[in-house]
Amino acid sequence: MRKKIMVYIEGGRPPIPSKIKDGHFLIPSAHSELRKGFDEFFRELKALASEHDCELIFYPHGGREEVFDAFERALVNSSNTMNVILVDSEGPVYKTPLEHLMHYGVWKKKPELVDCQCHLMVQIMESWFFADVQALYDYYGEGFKSENIPEEADVENIKKDDVNEALRIATKDTSKGEYKVYDTVNAEAEILKRLNLDIVRKKAPHCDRFFKTIKLFIIS
Repeated sequence: MRKKIMVYIEGGRPPIPSKIKDGHFLIPSAHSELRKGFDEFFRELKALASEHDCELIFYPHGGREEVFDAFERALVNSSNTMNVILVDSEGPVYKTPLEHLMHYGVWKKKPELVDCQCHLMVQIMESWFFADVQALYDYYGEGFKSENIPEEADVENIKKDDVNEALRIATKDTSKGEYKVYDTVNAEAEILKRLNLDIVRKKAPHCDRFFKTIKLFIIS
């Protein structure tokens, strides 16, 4: 049986549950741009999966509650699939990802999973953008104020609110307009496509952890 890895991601709008296949909602075309962004950002993993006859699917699933609900369903209905969750930490992380999520009470009861299935974007997905400011400039172009982006060797130390505010100020005078969290699926996707994965992994330890874990799942 061909190996399959499903990564349930917080981001974008929730898919329309019109069709179900193998226990998963099919992703409608209107929601596919963010998935394409993750496919391109993690293209090295996608290529490795193809080489090992493994299906690696990045599955953006809307808001926090929607993605947790979908992930819990997958744990029950798709036991033959390696199901993984990737969500914003919403703050600093002092525990393992599973402990962090359990501490904040995102599950009503503890699901049957192990820590390597739980991954965090610390403190939010947009933190990754700050690791590679050139990618932001490449997307926004003239009017982008790179001096407003904090320079950190570890972007996970930048507070969530500071990320949002710095990104808003840096983009507000560009032709593409101000970056608005939760309302910018196309911008998220296009920036992800431009990010240098090696740079982000060096400045975002939990992104590096995710990459190494998925790689191990693929080749094992």
